[in-house]
Amino acid sequence: MSSLWTDVSPALAGATAAVALLLTAGIGAFITATPSHANAGPLNQVLKAPGLDATPASDPSTLAAERDDALSAAASQVERERAAWVLANHHRWSSAAAKSIETEAERLRNLSTFQWPTEGEVGSGFGWRIHPILRYRKFHDGADIGGACNNPIYAAQSGTVVRTGTGYSGGSGNNVRIDHGPIEGHNIQTGYLHMTRFIVKVGQRVDKGQLIGYVGSTGLSTACHLHLSLYKDGVGSDPLEYVKK
Repeated sequence: MSSLWTDVSPALAGATAAVALLLTAGIGAFITATPSHANAGPLNQVLKAPGLDATPASDPSTLAAERDDALSAAASQVERERAAWVLANHHRWSSAAAKSIETEAERLRNLSTFQWPTEGEVGSGFGWRIHPILRYRKFHDGADIGGACNNPIYAAQSGTVVRTGTGYSGGSGNNVRIDHGPIEGHNIQTGYLHMTRFIVKVGQRVDKGQLIGYVGSTGLSTACHLHLSLYKDGVGSDPLEYVKK
């Protein structure tokens, strides 16, 4: 028994010495890092030593709530901006639609009223008559508007020049035809015959009231005048149904 104790005692003594040494070193380090007794104060002074933060960290539930509030605020801002964008685009669309409707209404009003094409009165209207040169009964497919030679002739309605003719032209002389497109469900064209000359060309777009030529007596004609023709869906019709002074 004494032999066993003799063998264990040195090892136990060494372990005890090692523990004592470690404790001594730890206490020394703590004392070294701790302010002097005069300045130490209570325990919270020690906790405020460099490297230690006494402010508690935010609670995870608080951070989550703050995040949710921020996301909600951002979503509300996005929705307000989206609503403002939709409203602005609606206003732009409404303004454009209103302008388009106004333009179309003005166009229809414009198309419903034709301009008198030149100075003078109707000397011979649409229908059967005795031809002044041929001296037999012949259908007159237009209205003759008497006027001085070289009086200006204006387009009775806006449209596109679709035909011109020069010389005798089957009795029409120098002439112009304008297609005015659909008016009240019918395609309408007007023709201007016996001009001294015209100043437009095929394919040209003309406005109502635009100068297109001058009164003359070319072709089968007895004196200067404008023979005004009108074609409704390709069929010769009374121009005075549309063109009124």
